[in-house]
Amino acid sequence: MKTIRCVIVEPDKAPYISSIPNTLEAKQEIVNGLIDYLIFDSDAEIVFNEEFLDLMLPINRVLFDKRTFSCVVLRGTFIIVGAADEEGSWTSLSKSEAEKYIKLFSDFQIPWNSDYCPLNHIDSYRKWFHRN
Repeated sequence: MKTIRCVIVEPDKAPYISSIPNTLEAKQEIVNGLIDYLIFDSDAEIVFNEEFLDLMLPINRVLFDKRTFSCVVLRGTFIIVGAADEEGSWTSLSKSEAEKYIKLFSDFQIPWNSDYCPLNHIDSYRKWFHRN
């Protein structure tokens, strides 16, 4: 079974590098439910529990775009993986990429360029954020 290097970020804990099977089931087990994702930047995507609102998972980190004043509240445990390949499968982070995300996600508020994220993801988060 193929494994990928990723960064796991749990609420109130330091992020850490892990090697996980590159399967849907492995990712669902880590985030404790069904998965969704957002594109963080050109080489990484964030995989998270798609039911984080219904489950009221604990706040984990906040992505903040100073340019547009957009923010995304990430709840529950999430995984940072390499961007999807041509076949749509997530890829392994390189060692240097994993170390970069360990450092970046050690803080609660993460600088972010929302241009990488599809608009429908941002709009759904904005609606939730303003509702609560």
